[in-house]
Amino acid sequence: MRDGDRLADFIELALNTGCRRYELLKLQWRRVSWNHNLITLESEDSKSGKRRTVPLNDVAVRR
Repeated sequence: MRDGDRLADFIELALNTGCRRYELLKLQWRRVSWNHNLITLESEDSKSGKRRTVPLNDVAVRR
């Protein structure tokens, strides 16, 4: 996979989740729930300082 492809995937994920760049860069696989199509952002990884969940839409799941 080329770096440009990864960047395109990163941008598409950001657009489809509404997550900020920092939130996605800090994301760990253990915080992704494929069964529930959710990402859990811990308080230290979110701008608000609060733990939150972000839904994954169909486009985000396919990537």
